[in-house]
Amino acid sequence: MLPEETSPLKVFFISLIVLFISAGVFAMLDWQVMSHSYYDLSDSGEYSQYINYASWFGLSLSLPGIAMSILTCVFFWSFRNVRVILPAAILACTLILLVSGLEDCFYFMLGANGFPAAEMNWNWLLQSRLFGFWNTTVHAIWTTFWVLFVIPLISFVLHRRMQRLDLTGGDASN
Repeated sequence: MLPEETSPLKVFFISLIVLFISAGVFAMLDWQVMSHSYYDLSDSGEYSQYINYASWFGLSLSLPGIAMSILTCVFFWSFRNVRVILPAAILACTLILLVSGLEDCFYFMLGANGFPAAEMNWNWLLQSRLFGFWNTTVHAIWTTFWVLFVIPLISFVLHRRMQRLDLTGGDASN
């Protein structure tokens, strides 16, 4: 399938579906690792091990989005604006899904079969250290905002930008 025959918006929405599925898969991987190990976050040694795990896990979680953005850049290379806009939109959504904590929601819904109590502080998240608290209610609001408002906003901007481009002429200057 050539880029001339493929709608960039279709590629974008397929990429979003892949990102959501990969977040679910990574959540279950995280559940398997965390259910067989226990980090005492009050112990500085174990906390640093947990931060190391969380850092590598976050990087791994972002790899599908990075790979998809590179692939779209390669496949749409002859369309100058598309090769910049589409990968940037996919990377933005990848970062949004990381920041939104969608993986944590999947972790509790798919692995733990339920969220922690609403008043329990999620001290393992960076947001807890930044804001001094982080609980199920705040996390649900945070995730809903990023997933249901910001990603559709990026989708709308991408849609408007792609409407302005004439991809049917096959002109490499687009």
